[in-house]
Amino acid sequence: MTPQEKASELVEKFYMSLPMLNSYEDAINESKKCALITVDEILLATSIITVKQSHHRAEEIEYSNYWQEVKEELEKLTK
Repeated sequence: MTPQEKASELVEKFYMSLPMLNSYEDAINESKKCALITVDEILLATSIITVKQSHHRAEEIEYSNYWQEVKEELEKLTK
């Protein structure tokens, strides 16, 4: 799944689980905020793993880069 597809999937999942807000636009904006918080938490967790398990560094950097790209796609959606 591309970072763009993952970003859209996260927004959609949060949209489906949030209570209805005043408007569709408000609900989408809240969904994007939730998705960004989630990705920030994943990035934080992967940075901690990278420090603790440096022998798998290449895999962890690739994983972290993927989530950084997902975050960038989410930020594009919020503009």
